[in-house]
Amino acid sequence: MKRLLSIFLLLTATILSQDYRLMNEIGEFSDATSFALSPQGYFYVADNGSDEIYKIDSLGNVVKSFGGYGWNSGQFDYPIDVSLNALNIFITDQNNHSIQRFDKDLNFISRLNTRDGDDKDAAFGFPLSADVSTMGDLFVLDSENKRILKFDLFGKYILQFGGYDAGEFAIKNPIKLLVTENSNILVLDGQNLIVFDLFGNGVSKITLPEKFTSIDKYYSTVTLTGDSTIYVSSFDSNRLSFAKQKLPLLPDGVVFTSSLATGDKIYALSNNTIYCFVLSEK
Repeated sequence: MKRLLSIFLLLTATILSQDYRLMNEIGEFSDATSFALSPQGYFYVADNGSDEIYKIDSLGNVVKSFGGYGWNSGQFDYPIDVSLNALNIFITDQNNHSIQRFDKDLNFISRLNTRDGDDKDAAFGFPLSADVSTMGDLFVLDSENKRILKFDLFGKYILQFGGYDAGEFAIKNPIKLLVTENSNILVLDGQNLIVFDLFGNGVSKITLPEKFTSIDKYYSTVTLTGDSTIYVSSFDSNRLSFAKQKLPLLPDGVVFTSSLATGDKIYALSNNTIYCFVLSEK
């Protein structure tokens, strides 16, 4: 039986919407595209400007940087997405058609690249995003073929879904995916949010109230990010609700690329830094 996930979009008028103030800025980047936050409090940031991955602490100190432009393992050509689980960091390397896996200290472990293989069902090109389920399966958002591919922990192909034959759940304008803690796959597809279960069955599809550039998670909290807006989720049983948060004005030209919410803080990544917002005191 499929586990259903109901989704409702709640706007700023709801009690879930809260006021934030800018606390500080973390890190300096040239063209940051994505980031993730580990349970230990380290940020992992993909910077397309340098084709590097940065591990930084909460003060913005660079603990380690790794990568550089290239085609070999540990090098990147447009690192577009970062995700993590308890043990590993996964980097979606768009123009190299691969997903690279590292440990928490950014030591290279493995690379998944299927585009030029013999199995066309398993082939993906120009991936936009990748995430891992609690069972260790890797889900890849394939922009070349507009579908999702599922691989096991060892890189063995399992199945594909969300393609042209998926009917109302067919992916048309893929942007990003994530796997929730209750085992649903959320796909940001143009101005739609499509939900699949772990077996590739379509669960629900909704039209979002505005255009978003990213969908991200920190544990069970999911965020939707627009150029200057952030919606934060809350869970009630299997219901996932979003509320638009009230953020202070930032300098003209600041555009968010992704965001994370944890406790009383929201972290918003721009091309050049991480903005840390904290709940305003009542």
